[in-house]
Amino acid sequence: YSFTLTCTGTDDNAARLIRTDYGRPSAPQNITVTLVSERLRISWLPPAVPNGPIHNYKLTRDRETISDKIPNSESSYDMTKDYVYGETDTFFLSACNINGKHDTVCSSPNDGEVSFFLPAATTTSSQQTTTLGNASNILSSSRLLAILMFCFFLVK
Repeated sequence: YSFTLTCTGTDDNAARLIRTDYGRPSAPQNITVTLVSERLRISWLPPAVPNGPIHNYKLTRDRETISDKIPNSESSYDMTKDYVYGETDTFFLSACNINGKHDTVCSSPNDGEVSFFLPAATTTSSQQTTTLGNASNILSSSRLLAILMFCFFLVK
């Protein structure tokens, strides 16, 4: 901000430039989660309202911090463990600034919330039925063969 102070009774003016501190940024935009080779990738765009230069990003999963030092130059993060099918993972991504007092000021984590879910692989009853049907057919064929062999030896 720039202020100009004019005093009555004098011809002098004083101009002062005052810089305000960095504020809280908005959350990153367009946060997406994709499955890449059995691991989740979280991708995003920078905040619409950065309120100063973004210093870093902070990622949590189910309220557990994954990383609070993702560089401002990054726009994605790859998880280090394989995704467990059938579980819902909820991520919270925040953009962070460093203010003039060297304090970290981050966007609200709830504003950068995204979830991911894929169902677990299941065996259908039709697959089990097919397997049992094949076993039953093999057993019936074996019995038929045994009866035919018995009859063959009786005839000789």
